[in-house]
Amino acid sequence: MPRGARARTRPPPPAFFTFTGWNSDGSKLYGAGLEVFEKLEDLPVIGLLLLCISLYIFHKYFFFLNKKKRSDLKRDISTIFFFYNQTEDVYVPKALAFVSHYPYFFAFDTSFFFFFFMDYNNRCLWHVIPKKLIRLEDLLMHYFYDIPAPQPGKKIAYDLGRMRVLLACPNEFDIPIMELPSEILYTQLSKDRICMAVKLLLLESRVMIVCADLHNLTPICELLTSLIFPLRWRHLYIPQLCRAMVCI
Repeated sequence: MPRGARARTRPPPPAFFTFTGWNSDGSKLYGAGLEVFEKLEDLPVIGLLLLCISLYIFHKYFFFLNKKKRSDLKRDISTIFFFYNQTEDVYVPKALAFVSHYPYFFAFDTSFFFFFFMDYNNRCLWHVIPKKLIRLEDLLMHYFYDIPAPQPGKKIAYDLGRMRVLLACPNEFDIPIMELPSEILYTQLSKDRICMAVKLLLLESRVMIVCADLHNLTPICELLTSLIFPLRWRHLYIPQLCRAMVCI
């Protein structure tokens, strides 16, 4: 969350996103996450949230309290009183994520949304098992511990409710089949830019992808690198880079 965690009284629907990273041995790691908003029901948790906001405001304005900062201080103090006097339900964000050596994006997406459904007020609710009986984190962890990873070049299928989900582990020499929406690449980039990016990848040049939506970076980069098959991109691959480090 580049803009920080923000509590809301009207939570948005769950958002699925993907990301990539590197392991310590240089191998690529694939991740998939789900951002949900949970209702604050425990009063000590709400008090702790107010304490964190108060400490943040104190450290932010203790040494730099000029006229310009005073208006910001009043605004942030009003935020504290807003949460304290809030009569509506308050929801805070939570991110759940899977990390794997293989891009099982479809299986992760299906598993995440199987345990959630939306009501008429656009709120995220528990799907099968009541939340008080078992946490979603424990449910997902035990569920995937019971599913073995397929061997390279093999496939396995498992039942998830009324759905059957397929896990396929590609061989090293198989044609890359990405479990990502390929239309993102062709809707975000023109054909000339795609050809230019593939050319630069083949020339082992530095390629930088700029996108306002962080969730689109992983599909675009993964789809671009899959277009140079049977060749592979063996150089440094930074999934996300802040603007201050562009010139490095």
